[in-house]
Amino acid sequence: AVANEAVAPIMAAVKSVYNEAHKMKEFVRFTDYGSSLVSVIEPTHNVLPLIADHFCDRLPQETFMIYDKGRGVAFVHAPDTQQFVTLDELQLPPTSEEEKKFRKLWKLFYDTVEIKERHSDRGRMNHCPKHYWRHMTEFQ
Repeated sequence: AVANEAVAPIMAAVKSVYNEAHKMKEFVRFTDYGSSLVSVIEPTHNVLPLIADHFCDRLPQETFMIYDKGRGVAFVHAPDTQQFVTLDELQLPPTSEEEKKFRKLWKLFYDTVEIKERHSDRGRMNHCPKHYWRHMTEFQ
């Protein structure tokens, strides 16, 4: 708790941004489009600059893009380069049959690991707020 009344709202805002950045690292889902991976996100805060390095470290040899739909900004990474670009709109090709199979397997895994007797919608929403569900494979 910050005692200074002028600083407290700023600290709360910073905490909110960093909490969302942490969650986005967990909830980003990529779709394989053959030569590249693409993820669409719609965060409340501008967290793309905060999460970009995480995915560069995790996927150093992959070509990928994370598109912040609400802000019209994408982070594009290839093994030797990376950059932020502005995009008014992102038109993606249809997902391949192989990608659809992987999505089905991911959904099956998600449904299988749940202990039905301990199901809790409230607990699920606490750990993974509904705001993130629209772009997560396991909820589609």
